[in-house]
Amino acid sequence: MKFAQLLALLLAVSAALLNACATPQNDNFNSALWVQTASEYRANSIQTFNGAARVIGLALSDPSWTAAPEQSGEYSTLPEAVVMDIDETVLDNSKYQAQLVKDGAEYSSATWDRWISLKDAAAVPGAVDFINTVRGKNVQVIFITNRECKRRKDASTECPQEQDTIDNLARVGVGSVKGKDILLKRERPDWSSEK
Repeated sequence: MKFAQLLALLLAVSAALLNACATPQNDNFNSALWVQTASEYRANSIQTFNGAARVIGLALSDPSWTAAPEQSGEYSTLPEAVVMDIDETVLDNSKYQAQLVKDGAEYSSATWDRWISLKDAAAVPGAVDFINTVRGKNVQVIFITNRECKRRKDASTECPQEQDTIDNLARVGVGSVKGKDILLKRERPDWSSEK
């Protein structure tokens, strides 16, 4: 074997070994890291919300426009609204995912509820500006989520998750959210993650 071939083989084996050692066993590691650090994620998110904000103007100028083409009937008598999912659309829960990776844990309803109670999710880049833009055009924003309502032993309400979500939204800059603006899983118990 020639020196160049031996060197190429050694480099290939070394690269494979380094890659195997550096690859985490938990797939959420790379996902959480990408969301938290990649400028491409931030740019794509902002670009998506900016594009949606531009389309709102077109939609408002056409009374027959609807985002749900399966609907039929007259829409011009209905108030304008935008329906947005909360988790990973408005609120970034990558800190929760990263903590699971760090702890070597899997998702559970108990750890998820604890995360919700912390009210520490950041905003998805561009989401708050988009929400404020459409609200400035007198468009109602309705939030949906498959967050479950569960009584906590230290809570005074049947659904502390609702107020936790409202508080978290306010913390990232989405104020004036009322309970009527959020549809939680309790309104539709048959909702899956597909809503």
